[in-house]
Amino acid sequence: MIQRKWKLRKKYFYLFALLLLIPFSLLYVTSNTYAKTKDIAPKFDWAHSFSEGLAGVTEKGKYGFVDKSGKMVIKPYYNSIDVFSEGLVGVEVKGKWGYIDKKGKMRIKPQYQQANQFSEGLASVRIKGKYGFINKKGKIVIKPRYDWVSDFSEGLAAVQVKGKRGFIDKKGRIKIKPQYDEVSDFSEGLSIVRTNSVAHIGAYGVIDKKGKIVLKQKYDNITEFSEGLASFMINGKTGFVNTKGKIIIKPQDCQVSERGFSNGVSKMLCGKRFREKVAFMNKAGKFVLTTKYDNYSIGYFSEGLVPVESKGKWGFMDKKGRMKIKPQYDYVSEFTEGMAVVGKGFKYGYIRNPLK
Repeated sequence: MIQRKWKLRKKYFYLFALLLLIPFSLLYVTSNTYAKTKDIAPKFDWAHSFSEGLAGVTEKGKYGFVDKSGKMVIKPYYNSIDVFSEGLVGVEVKGKWGYIDKKGKMRIKPQYQQANQFSEGLASVRIKGKYGFINKKGKIVIKPRYDWVSDFSEGLAAVQVKGKRGFIDKKGRIKIKPQYDEVSDFSEGLSIVRTNSVAHIGAYGVIDKKGKIVLKQKYDNITEFSEGLASFMINGKTGFVNTKGKIIIKPQDCQVSERGFSNGVSKMLCGKRFREKVAFMNKAGKFVLTTKYDNYSIGYFSEGLVPVESKGKWGFMDKKGRMKIKPQYDYVSEFTEGMAVVGKGFKYGYIRNPLK
């Protein structure tokens, strides 16, 4: 009788323990979204960043694609490639460009002088020296007539006519007439524009999608809008405005290093000219991380980490200044889709993001 009771207790004990373990196992599975991601040892002659789960790599002078396990899913065959966008990628075969899908099947045969990434369902291609746009079936929807174009962004694409730039819609209709020497893609409803001036001083402004001026052309430089803000430079000082043109961070002596906000911080150059050190500012205008690095020894934050160089080797640091991946590589890229390109000597591979 006692033995039977013990067997029953033992049975229920194991059942209870199993029930306790189930939530933890589910937590592990759901939280570890990069469980199948692993480092890929440097073995390729070159490597591109991941896009839509695949990355272009080079072996013996030809390009193919690997997945995040390092498996070669599209064998090296192509002379040149772009990156996957909207399920397709431009590839070059015998001097002509076409598009393949993620299984390596040719979807649009090689026929173009140049073929760019698909964006919002359309891709720009060059035919007889002029640019137009095709859809994913390879049908020309906007005839090649432009000297230069950008990708579609927020329903508009920049085009160049007789040396001036403006914007068209997806039917090829001019929405903002060509009148600028420089324009950016629309981001958060706004585009940075410039007209010719001496050394570009006081030449930059901002327009909306109707061509209406949001910020007058009086700034020495403006970065594209990112995370709701754009930096501007005037009289040698840098500040930030929001998408309504309101100054959020007043101009100060530090300068923005090319880009605006990324991962909630902006890379700033502070200190004596040509001896500046990098610091990172948040959207409240507060410096949250000051570093010992110059502009060429530290990159931009992506997925919570920033590349840094020390004694000729590159590693990664987090937002608190802690070294998460010690400097050991001759080359690194920013993290995309949980992976970063790394190089040792003349070979390239990938490492996973330790924060994921």
